Amino acid sequence: VLDILADAGAAGPTGAAGADGAAGAAGAEGDQGVQGKVGADGADAPCIECVDLTPILVDFACKIILANPPTSEQGFDDCVSAILNAMTATTNICGGDKAGCLATIAADIEAAK
Repeated sequence: VLDILADAGAAGPTGAAGADGAAGAAGAEGDQGVQGKVGADGADAPCIECVDLTPILVDFACKIILANPPTSEQGFDDCVSAILNAMTATTNICGGDKAGCLATIAADIEAAK
């Protein structure tokens, strides 16, 4: 019986490859990467001259105050201050003298009352 195995013939051709197995589980998440470089500063916003801004804000303040008139001098001053601060918060006044410009506008509004 053992002699039969010893006289075996040549090996047959290799069979076709089997199908791929299922994908394995995802690995652990990697560490946070390094922070990127800070970008360059953008250009300054266009500026407006105080002399050009003054009549716009005087007109606006007068319309707001007429729509809801304050009942005291302090109320008037507070209203003017709130209007000017809100309207110039993001305004780029040429020359950078926002305080001086606000004082000029406030004086013009005071003169207009």
